[in-house]
Amino acid sequence: MVDMNRFELMGDSVFDHDTGLEWEADASGPMTWHKAMKYAEKLGEGWRLPTIEELVTLVDYNRTDPASSFPEMPTYFFWSSSSVAGSASDAWYVHFSRHGHVNNYVKTDANYVRCVRGGSKDAAEQREQERHSRAMREPGHVERIRCAVAFEALKAWLPKMTSADYTRQIELCWELAEEFIAWINTDDALEPDDLLEAQQDRNYMHAERDDALAEVERLEAEVKRLKEEAAAKP
Repeated sequence: MVDMNRFELMGDSVFDHDTGLEWEADASGPMTWHKAMKYAEKLGEGWRLPTIEELVTLVDYNRTDPASSFPEMPTYFFWSSSSVAGSASDAWYVHFSRHGHVNNYVKTDANYVRCVRGGSKDAAEQREQERHSRAMREPGHVERIRCAVAFEALKAWLPKMTSADYTRQIELCWELAEEFIAWINTDDALEPDDLLEAQQDRNYMHAERDDALAEVERLEAEVKRLKEEAAAKP
């Protein structure tokens, strides 16, 4: 079912009110990653292949087949523009029929494509940066990256997910946290007290990531124990 409060149909495109991104209404493909990049370039008018972080925003972990409330979302593999670090031949994708399964594969494989327009995103990012700038100067403010909510949603699907799926979501949240930290550290307007608070925020996010990884290890150990118990039963 389409979330009409979030997604607004605009002819050949769909506007996402939650992220400020404008998406192609119709998917294209399948095609290789390089053809997908050329396809986006030919569209012009600001269209581009989405990053993996942008593509994941279309995932709804409370849904399956498709795992999204986007209008007419097919249950296919969709390319992102994000290459795998250290491997120029692989790129990240999202599979919308497997609870938003995130993984990577060789760029010569054929997947589907839904391009995104960045003009609205740029404006949304500017508003978010202004909000951060004001908030960081408020006494007692602590800025936190909202990973916990995502992890709670993921736990509900744990039996249907691999450790790679779960760990990748941690990595995605952590990448967002690192981007925010980098922005804090390059803001020349921060006062000494603000810089101290930013350091405390960074320490908090390090601790939250460690806790999340420890939770993954605990859950994997529990799954292993249950499998061993089941195998030992006559």
